[in-house]
Amino acid sequence: MKRVKSWLLPAILGLLLAGTVYAALRYSEAKDHANRSAEQHREVIRLAQQIQSLSDQQSVAMTHTGEAQSLSGLVETTADQCGIRPKQIVSINAQDARRIGQSPYYRLPTRITLEQVELPQLVELLEKLSHADLLRIEDCRLFAPHGEVVGQTWNAEFTIAYLIYEPTQDQSR
Repeated sequence: MKRVKSWLLPAILGLLLAGTVYAALRYSEAKDHANRSAEQHREVIRLAQQIQSLSDQQSVAMTHTGEAQSLSGLVETTADQCGIRPKQIVSINAQDARRIGQSPYYRLPTRITLEQVELPQLVELLEKLSHADLLRIEDCRLFAPHGEVVGQTWNAEFTIAYLIYEPTQDQSR
């Protein structure tokens, strides 16, 4: 009986040790799996937010190229808010829209020419236009008015570009 007891205790301890090691390994694997799942969950949330952001941009973007007139209206209204009189707006010329790479968006550049505007008015106009959805100021050039040697007014030309959402038939599926 002593012989049985002498090898039984180390066997039980060995089994307990093996069980503890097995449980620790399983716990470690489960913890790693939980961490990977949490990371995947964060990635899914990030992608969902990105999709929502792109969807919001799509719904805000102009959907017809004929909407260039509303862009002209936006420029005229914003200019009026900045103290620029309608006679100071020489021209608002929409150019041809061009598709941006393989995306469902077109870029509609519009060239605007102003005469005899003060720099604070111009800066305020450009700043307000730059905050409009999907509108980007692309360039701005200043010129001294003809015949005016010293003054506080300038002539300006700048281009704004608007994104127009218009998917091809392949992209709309």
